[in-house]
Amino acid sequence: MISIQKQILLLSEFHFKEFSDYLLNTNADLPYKLVTTIRHAKTPHESDELCKQTYGDSQEKTKKKFLQLTHHTFKLSGFLSRNYPNYLKHNLQTIEELLSKGEKQKANDIAEWLSDVAEKIEDYTTLIEVTKFFAQQCFITESKDANKFHKKVKEYIELEQIKNAIYLYLRENLFFKGKENISKAQANKDLAFFNQYTKHPSNSINILARFGKYYELSFLSHPDFFRQETIKELDDLERDFLNSAHVCFHYLDDMYFKILGLRLQLDVNNNNTESMLQEVKK
Repeated sequence: MISIQKQILLLSEFHFKEFSDYLLNTNADLPYKLVTTIRHAKTPHESDELCKQTYGDSQEKTKKKFLQLTHHTFKLSGFLSRNYPNYLKHNLQTIEELLSKGEKQKANDIAEWLSDVAEKIEDYTTLIEVTKFFAQQCFITESKDANKFHKKVKEYIELEQIKNAIYLYLRENLFFKGKENISKAQANKDLAFFNQYTKHPSNSINILARFGKYYELSFLSHPDFFRQETIKELDDLERDFLNSAHVCFHYLDDMYFKILGLRLQLDVNNNNTESMLQEVKK
């Protein structure tokens, strides 16, 4: 089963309606057709059948278009990540309820789907819990894989800790009442903290760290913020965010809005009216 199928089948009725309405309102006709076909099927379709129901056939040329559509639609689910970053978590309760009813296979299927989708959207808190479930199952059945899953839990905890550490650093050190107390040495220390994560393999972590770096430079009106190179670096940050729009940040934290704010601030300083209007339209 492809990832977009797993994702759509894991959505609550509320989240599915929110997402499908968003697709309708933005004239995303083919993604809307795809997600409604997935959602309303009595049993999950094979990929070729889903392609046929969406495009009318499943020839090789059509399959390539279908594959592009599935990736595009998954990226559009960034709407859910931005507005409801915890949209997968109700499935943890569903797994527990299914197990209590003796529906072990169904619970395991949902857990596998949940793990796959949560990995892709970098929802580490959900990954921690579902991987604990896998670890405990392995322990009960005396499988040697239990340790493997416990190590994965450790990895996800560390990733979530890094993300939280960046948020904490931003809020402990960069606030207006303390702005005058930030020395050059402290600023260098802050930038070094963010720089250690700007190339992190986790998209949510490196985007958050890069934002933190440029937020500090703008906050202090640091000369480096007004370099010509910063324009390209902020454009790259916006591009990378949009390419990874499906990944999760903390609830009520609109990372895209904040990135655009930095770019707008730079344009205002440079008196770039045309670019300012483009940022406002976004």
